[in-house]
Amino acid sequence: MDNKIKIGVSSCLIGEKVRWNGDHKQNHFVREILANYFEYVSVCPEMEVGWGSQEKLLLYMGILRNLE
Repeated sequence: MDNKIKIGVSSCLIGEKVRWNGDHKQNHFVREILANYFEYVSVCPEMEVGWGSQEKLLLYMGILRNLE
């Protein structure tokens, strides 16, 4: 398919090692099946909203839980 539609996909789902533990969450369906129909624009949602590293996100989540 020549004219694939561009869609945003979380970087870790397409195999990029961007998670807090230095790993990925590569998903076979996303990586192998949907890739036949779409062109991916890799994004890290946490970075896009300004949270920075996953470690900071985990810290924020821990603080919020303690406030409940």
